[in-house]
Amino acid sequence: MTNFDIFTRFLALHPNRSETYKPTPQNLHRWQWHIRQRELSPKYAKMHFDYTLIEAIRQERVIKEFKDFPVLSQMCYTYIATMFPGEQVYACGSRVRGDYNDDNNERVNHARILAGMKPNAVSDFDYFVRKGAVQRGMPHDKFKFDRMRVKLPLDEMVKIPIYQPKIQHDIQL
Repeated sequence: MTNFDIFTRFLALHPNRSETYKPTPQNLHRWQWHIRQRELSPKYAKMHFDYTLIEAIRQERVIKEFKDFPVLSQMCYTYIATMFPGEQVYACGSRVRGDYNDDNNERVNHARILAGMKPNAVSDFDYFVRKGAVQRGMPHDKFKFDRMRVKLPLDEMVKIPIYQPKIQHDIQL
């Protein structure tokens, strides 16, 4: 096997690498090591996912603005935003994309399974707030809230209106 054959075999096994052909002894050793590791690894069947149904559900239920949420979701997200006074909080995740589940809907769970996602009876309320934002207060124990730690695409985030309740009991879940 020539140096170039080793390099092309390496690239064939690792197609996402953007590496140029430089056959130094270190590169040859590294390429051969990666080839051996890949050949020794167990051969799993490639997983195939079907996004047709989940995409159709998302098209029906996608949220672009806060006012488009169901009332209960608006209340939950407003409650979350009150825990971060002065910060802009964003709704995100399945409730924004539209693939959420509130009533153990079999159609939604089936679509989630086909797309390689975890089925669930009731989706949590995912939200994003800047990294250093300090949370004031405890989340309500009636619903699951999940703070996202990674920045998401802007089209998958919906601004929660900044809300200052007159008293703590203004928001009743």
